[in-house]
Amino acid sequence: MSYAGHMQTLARRYLVIAPDTRGCGRTVHNGEVVTFDQLADDVLALADALDLYKPLIAGFSEGGITATIAGIRNPDRFEAIVNDAGYDAFNPQAPSAAMMRQTLGGSPAATEADPEAFAQMMTRSEEMRPMFELLKADQDGGQGDGHWAEYLRLAFPRTTQPPATPSRTSARSLPLR
Repeated sequence: MSYAGHMQTLARRYLVIAPDTRGCGRTVHNGEVVTFDQLADDVLALADALDLYKPLIAGFSEGGITATIAGIRNPDRFEAIVNDAGYDAFNPQAPSAAMMRQTLGGSPAATEADPEAFAQMMTRSEEMRPMFELLKADQDGGQGDGHWAEYLRLAFPRTTQPPATPSRTSARSLPLR
């Protein structure tokens, strides 16, 4: 969602590919939990299917985490990686997991998504209401009214715990070129 407003500008210089991820938008799923490792595998498979050589990859929030995991697992596959608003997931001391439990589940100790609590929180805030409407339009537009709630259920497990990566390498230790 964050990059949507910049796609036309980026497309003037780059081939922009903005896929829906599993369970998001128009991409159907089987209801099982979707991990960041699976999303990273999907990004790599897409790059292979499109025969992309060392593409630049950028992501916001979950997309940033996915991009970073793809880079950690395959450091020579990408020319550059941009992780916008997803870097703190790699820091076990970061408050982001508790914040996501509060946001998606209604409490810092939540163990599952609570779409009703999420909707109430988002619609009470003048600043957050447009973001909630965008989320609903994006998710429901692909798979029908109310899919946004299923998306929250799918996203909750992966966004409330540090991602599992083959080597608990931090983003800081990736080689800079």
